[in-house]
Amino acid sequence: MTVKRLAAGPVASGGSSLTGYERCDMLNWLNIAMQQEQHQDLVREAQRERLVKQAQQSQGQGHPFYHRAFIWLGKRLVTWGLSLQARFGSMPATLEPAHQPC
Repeated sequence: MTVKRLAAGPVASGGSSLTGYERCDMLNWLNIAMQQEQHQDLVREAQRERLVKQAQQSQGQGHPFYHRAFIWLGKRLVTWGLSLQARFGSMPATLEPAHQPC
């Protein structure tokens, strides 16, 4: 694609020194330039988000704080369940209801 360099000069009153074809070329070039700039903005934003995510993961902040609490709680529940089984024995495979349903 070639871009014509337009000469800047005095403009007649109420008119323009650009032809319709030259105006169209200039508008197309401006649209392309704007789209390229928007694309570069999106690329920069995505790169920044990747860097932030990478930094958070390297600091151990990849998961919300409550994940660690759930992991701790899960380990405590397993330990408690094992100690109850050791103390009182394991549950029978089949349990019969205390009363018959109506």
